[in-house]
Amino acid sequence: MTQLIHRAFLATLATGAVVASGAFGVPAHAAPAPDMYGPTVSQVKTISEGLGGSVTFKVDDNPGLSSIDLRDPSTDAIFYHRVVDFPGNVTDDGVHHYSFEIKFSDIQAAWTKAGHTEALPATVKLVAWGSDGKPSKRADIAIEPIAMTSLDFGIESGQLNMTVGQQTNIGVTHKPDSANKTVINWTADDIDILTVDDASGLVTAEKEGCTDVRAVADYLDPMVFDPVMASVQVCATELGEDEIALNRLRVDLDEGESVTLTPMLPKKFKDATLSWGLEYGGAVILIVAEDGKSATITGGNVIDWDQVNLTATLADGTEVTTTTIATVKSVKQDAKAPAPWVEPQPDPQPQPTPEGTWMQNSTGWWYVNADGSYPKDTVATIGGRVFRFDANGYMRTGWINEAGAWYYHDANGAMVTGWLNLGGTWYYLDASGAMATGWFISDGSWYYADSSGAMTTGWLRQDSSWYYLSASGAMVTGWLQRGASWYYLDPNAGGAMATAWTMVSGSWNYFDRWDGFWVSGRSDFEADWNYAKTLYSPTNYLVVVDTNAPHCMTFYWADSSWQPLTDMPCSVGKPSTPTIKGTFTIKNRGSSFGHGYTAYWWTQFHGDYLFHSVLYYEGTMTVKDGTLGGHVSHGCVRLRYEDAKWLHDTIPSGTYVTIY
Repeated sequence: MTQLIHRAFLATLATGAVVASGAFGVPAHAAPAPDMYGPTVSQVKTISEGLGGSVTFKVDDNPGLSSIDLRDPSTDAIFYHRVVDFPGNVTDDGVHHYSFEIKFSDIQAAWTKAGHTEALPATVKLVAWGSDGKPSKRADIAIEPIAMTSLDFGIESGQLNMTVGQQTNIGVTHKPDSANKTVINWTADDIDILTVDDASGLVTAEKEGCTDVRAVADYLDPMVFDPVMASVQVCATELGEDEIALNRLRVDLDEGESVTLTPMLPKKFKDATLSWGLEYGGAVILIVAEDGKSATITGGNVIDWDQVNLTATLADGTEVTTTTIATVKSVKQDAKAPAPWVEPQPDPQPQPTPEGTWMQNSTGWWYVNADGSYPKDTVATIGGRVFRFDANGYMRTGWINEAGAWYYHDANGAMVTGWLNLGGTWYYLDASGAMATGWFISDGSWYYADSSGAMTTGWLRQDSSWYYLSASGAMVTGWLQRGASWYYLDPNAGGAMATAWTMVSGSWNYFDRWDGFWVSGRSDFEADWNYAKTLYSPTNYLVVVDTNAPHCMTFYWADSSWQPLTDMPCSVGKPSTPTIKGTFTIKNRGSSFGHGYTAYWWTQFHGDYLFHSVLYYEGTMTVKDGTLGGHVSHGCVRLRYEDAKWLHDTIPSGTYVTIY
């Protein structure tokens, strides 16, 4: 049926929920994202009330606790402060789990030490502090039990009407207001008509009919035969063809808790235009889905109530309206943390400037400022962390591209800076949060990230130079051993791999001109050089091939002596077709030859004996036989492709070749 309810009646319903305890469901954000809310206090239990007893409770928080304190409920002044200097039980999700027990005698001693001469209140407030400076919601600790003496639904007519398929919370108040034993059990007399969640009191209308819903004070005492109880008759009827309704008649919310409202429409209104709105504004936040077919309400940071209005308009202009009452029954009250070394004082402490609140619905998280506004399509710093919000105001997570730069926001929405590991790949976000690409420096070391931002390890070619990045990603300088070979990453050349002749610690060393491995450290290098000094060539170049331990050296005449130019690995003739030995002359040359294979960059030194590349599959650049350092050819000297081309392009005709 259409819900047209007088505001005075609505106020009665709303007031009932504000002070009710136990008449609500589990909040939608019962397990909030770490760092968005402070610590979560749960399972508060009084064991053997009075000064001989104690209280136990659990606290969950990410990144962990720094302290807990107890407060005077009338002034909010701290009188008990305990530093938490242990991590608790840390689970894989990074949440720290703590279990505490405080003796009431210790609470009494702290109360007296703080200067109080009056009796310890029956109920005190508990606040847990995260190491990030965020407080928990206040939790009640019952020092002396105060039972409820009466319950009242506050419905003067004694009857509440619902639509079949609809759900509702029913507000209930208790006397005295100071009661701290406020657990309520809920039941329905006829569960075929109504079902009731026994803990939250959420009523669901299953079919037409009337039955009583009962709220019963639960003292966990089997000897109580006449418990405190209240009842109200609830009647359910089918939705009329000219009526509309919402799936919730009344919603009780904690601050930040969200519930989705959906319309209940008869056939006549299936294609109607739906309009949503709040009657008053301020208590809750209403976000309408893009298609207009549902809306989410979220509890604000003030204890109050509001009315959600839904109007269905037909093509002929006919309008029908229904309403839902939304009540915020509890809010998070931010506390002011004392310095750990300051003795708590009994004087009232000033409340801090109001801050905003994180809220969540089925779509995501958003942030509500103290004035009710919320950031959207922007970057905002909240609690010292940077967040980004989309055009609808929802917090963004994951990779975000902005003005050509990439940023990463973790699962909590906070922008990441520094090193980030995702799926085994490392990324670096600079101080502004922008993802690094190319060369960058961190903690005094150079790193390289490819175009995707992934940190590089191992060998890296940049332009015409090679660099080596360690397993940590840091660029290596100085000597490096890989396998049986040594390399030198020249710090005077920005870490580039040394090739050819390079000065190292005041001495000249020769490194392979292509692959950079250290040549002058080879045991026979000095002997080969000395042997070359005894040889002659009519040009300024000389080529020497050692067939025993196959390698090919070239020399250049300078300073009245042969100076090493290259030391190249090679392969020579196999025993059945050995490479000819003696002194020969560089003659003709060409780009390739072969049948069933291709050899590139051949240079003739005697008849059919040639220098040429290793063998490739015919007409391709796919290596067929790349053996070097062995006796495998038909008599020719095989070189790396690069070395064969260099010799083809550099060594002039007429140069002597000595093979031994």
